[in-house]
Amino acid sequence: MWWSNYLIMFLRMLSWPLLICGLLMGLYLSPSDGVQGETYRIIYVHVPCAWMCLFLYGVGTMASALYFITRHPFYGEFIHIALKFGSIFTFITLVTGSFWGVPMWGTYWAWDARMTSVLVLFLFYVAGLVLYVVIPVPSKRFLMISISTMIGFVNIPIVKYSVNWWYTLHQPSTISLKNVHIDTSMLVPLLVMFLFVNIYALKLILTDLRQYVISKRILKHKSIS
Repeated sequence: MWWSNYLIMFLRMLSWPLLICGLLMGLYLSPSDGVQGETYRIIYVHVPCAWMCLFLYGVGTMASALYFITRHPFYGEFIHIALKFGSIFTFITLVTGSFWGVPMWGTYWAWDARMTSVLVLFLFYVAGLVLYVVIPVPSKRFLMISISTMIGFVNIPIVKYSVNWWYTLHQPSTISLKNVHIDTSMLVPLLVMFLFVNIYALKLILTDLRQYVISKRILKHKSIS
C-alpha cells in the first residue's frame, strides 16, 4: 500500500504530459498520409486502445487461472478490475474503428473479420461484468467470471491474426517485431500514445486495487470492533 500510493502519484504526473505530447505530435506535427489523408490520425487513439483491450484480457485471463487454482478473492477482484477497464478500451476501439471505416469503406460497420472478432471480445468483457453483478455469492461469482474469461481467451489469437488468416477490409499490422511499415514522423507520436495508454491503464488498475484493499480493511476493522 505504501509503494503503490507513491507509484500512482508518479504515474499520474507522467501520464498527462505524455497525452498532451502524443496528441500534439499526432494531430498537428506529423504529416498527412498520402492515401488516407487526415483520417489516418485516428490511429493515435485507435491503435493503442486496441492493443490495451487485448493486453487487459490477457491479464484478466492470468488472474482467472490464479483464482481457479487458489480461490483467493484478491484474484477474483483483479479479474473484475481488468474486465472493467478492458471493456472501456474495447468500446473505444470499436467506436474509433467505425469512425475510421466511414471515409475508408463507406460504412460504419462491415462485419469485417477483425471488427467482428473485436465485437466478440467486447461481448466476453460484458459477460464477465454481468456475472459480477447478477451472482450474489462472491465465491460462485468469481468462479463463473474466471471460467467465462478463460473461455473467451480463445478469441484473442483470432483477433490478432484475423487479418492474416482471412481476406478482410482491415489493413494488416503496420508494426511488428520484424518490420515497421510506418514513417518515423508518424511512429514516434504513436509510440508516445502507446506509452500513455499503458501508464494510464496501470494507474487505473492500481487505484482500484488500493480501494479494494482499503474496503476490506474497513470491513475487517468493523467486524473486530
